[in-house]
Amino acid sequence: MKIFYRFESVGMEDKEFEVVVGRSMSPRKGQADWTRLDHNQCRNCTLRTDVFSHCPAAVDLEVVVEAFNEVLACQEVTTVISLPNDRTIRRTGDAQSAVGALLGLIMASSSCPILSRMKGLAMTHLPFQTIDELILRFIGTYFLGQFLEHRDGGEPDWTLDGLKLFLYEIDQLNADFLERVAAAAREDSTLEGIQHLMSQVRDVRELLESWSQHMDLYAIPAAQAS
Repeated sequence: MKIFYRFESVGMEDKEFEVVVGRSMSPRKGQADWTRLDHNQCRNCTLRTDVFSHCPAAVDLEVVVEAFNEVLACQEVTTVISLPNDRTIRRTGDAQSAVGALLGLIMASSSCPILSRMKGLAMTHLPFQTIDELILRFIGTYFLGQFLEHRDGGEPDWTLDGLKLFLYEIDQLNADFLERVAAAAREDSTLEGIQHLMSQVRDVRELLESWSQHMDLYAIPAAQAS
């Protein structure tokens, strides 16, 4: 499964990226020092430096960070995203939210043990989503995981407590990953892109409790007994 991003802007050479969502999970090495696993390693990282020399998410993002090193977060860009099944999304806006959408896709489909839990979200990539769409997608994919846990004889969590914990893990990871990328970024488009992702995750965490009180608006209700 491939998703293509193209960025166009006045005075900037077009930038194109191909993201293979189901790419190889084997350990790979980056070129820059900031991609090494022991460089500002995330506090909740479960990878061992004696096994993995480089951070898998950082290796995947290295080319993007380098490509946007001279682009300001506020610069206007037109983003053209080619999705499977001949779907195309085109949007003109600030660089930070556009870059953030690409970063989110790459990170969620990386082999990072924490971020890779969002592979299902990457496979149904929805750039520039609203907060309601994002919350619904998080809850939907989380409950699907709990259904599979129940099907396989495990103990599912229908309380969303596990999702809240996972969102906290992502928030902590994003904050640490921002420090990692700060060592490489000369301009602020990629840094603000990560900040945009952090803001989205924090919004989901803060709104999850109140939003869950009107989930019935989005649910397929149970069939009524005749």
